[in-house]
Amino acid sequence: MKKETLKELGKDFITFGNSVGALSIVYGLFNKNTGNIPASLLAIIVTYIVVMAYAGGIMAIEKGADND
Repeated sequence: MKKETLKELGKDFITFGNSVGALSIVYGLFNKNTGNIPASLLAIIVTYIVVMAYAGGIMAIEKGADND
């Protein structure tokens, strides 16, 4: 992939992580019923997704910067 493409992909991963985190907070504020999933498990899943999205985004940005 080209360097600019990797940088933009990294930014998109970080944006996805922000969106998942923000939507889970908004969803929690309105106290929607999560069904059979306990709140603690849902918090762990959301945290994992956000951390992995940030890690993937940072790695893609760094790889794009290495290709300069």
